Amino acid sequence: MKNNLQKIYANLSPKQLAELYYRNSLKEDEAEIGKILASVPRKAYRCLDGEFTDARDTYFDIALAWGMDFWRTRCLLFEALRNFASALDRGAREDADYFMGVAKRQEARLLAADQALYSICAELGIDSAMMRAFSEADPHESMLGVSLDKEAFAEMESCLRNLTIRFLASC
Repeated sequence: MKNNLQKIYANLSPKQLAELYYRNSLKEDEAEIGKILASVPRKAYRCLDGEFTDARDTYFDIALAWGMDFWRTRCLLFEALRNFASALDRGAREDADYFMGVAKRQEARLLAADQALYSICAELGIDSAMMRAFSEADPHESMLGVSLDKEAFAEMESCLRNLTIRFLASC
């Protein structure tokens, strides 16, 4: 039976073998996993230098993570400001106060994201404007007179730092 399975495995596509591998991983069937792995074709590849690809990927990882958070938070800020104006138009002062509080929190998060990007880029010796260019985002200037959210700063700085582990290891 064992030889028959290996003969069957030899005729499966890599995608089919991957599915079997996954299914047997769920069952924790190490013996079957070993047989599947033995059936996976081996190939030799030529690729770009690992240090280069780690650094390249880190640049994009920072730009993408920061940019997604920046634009998401900016949308939430403008949604809160729109709701604030709408509440004022309706004469709902309590609602307006609530939405202004939401807007101020979002703006404080934007300022924190900016500062975290500056901090990480300075630490890595890279240009923060280059990172911003990918997201087409200018530095945010406070419209509501708030200061940065220290908790959001720590969260974003930690996120960006985690993305730079490979980059820092190669410096």
